[in-house]
Amino acid sequence: MSTAPRDLFRPVAHLRPPRNWINDPNGLVFHDGHYHAFYQYNPYGSTHANMHWGHFRSPDLLTWEPLPIALSPTPGGVDADGCFLR
Repeated sequence: MSTAPRDLFRPVAHLRPPRNWINDPNGLVFHDGHYHAFYQYNPYGSTHANMHWGHFRSPDLLTWEPLPIALSPTPGGVDADGCFLR
């Protein structure tokens, strides 16, 4: 995520994946000098499906770095329909 405002109607510090569906930001933690934020994410489309968990980190809560997907469904596994917190 860039912190430079490209759109006057969007906050400067707004977590968003490079594309597709995002929901339920969750799990803000501080670990080893960085804040970490997780969120529901469909990397394949713009609908509530293929539920993965995306991951960002930040040293200051303003500058966010996207990290690789944190959780992915296991084909044929108990989470095949998506990863959800319970």
